[in-house]
Amino acid sequence: LGELRKSGFAPYGCIPILQHNDFVLAQAPVIVRYLGKVFKMWPTDVQEDAHAFSLTNACEDFRAKSFKLHFAKGDAKAAFAEEYKSKHLPRWFGNFQKFLQGDYVLGDKFYACDLALFDTLRLATEVGGDFAKNALAEHKQLQAFFDRIASRPNIKAYLSKAV
Repeated sequence: LGELRKSGFAPYGCIPILQHNDFVLAQAPVIVRYLGKVFKMWPTDVQEDAHAFSLTNACEDFRAKSFKLHFAKGDAKAAFAEEYKSKHLPRWFGNFQKFLQGDYVLGDKFYACDLALFDTLRLATEVGGDFAKNALAEHKQLQAFFDRIASRPNIKAYLSKAV
């Protein structure tokens, strides 16, 4: 990251960064939206677009909590793990479940925002371990969503290779 900052390639001095030909873009929610539009996996209706982008940004907010837990050390990690378990998981999983309007975020059509939510849940269950997996299981509609995405052939193949 230091070399990227020195080179001026990192627009905000942080990752993730996407380079698509000569176009450089930063910030995960914006990258998700951009790729969704490029690959025709983003809603064209203005209200659905706003709903999808709102969720994608919320995913990034919760991912920050998951990364904080992942990188915390010692007593700080133990303290934040308790807060993550008792406060953040119930709040965010409950909010995410409210976003679902059917099989996917916007009903029956699969969009890039669904991938953002899936990856956010995957990260939470990885860093939060059993207590995050149990919290997800308590949100039945969200768990079904997670399982639905995980069973998609390309996602399943990717997950089987992930380290």
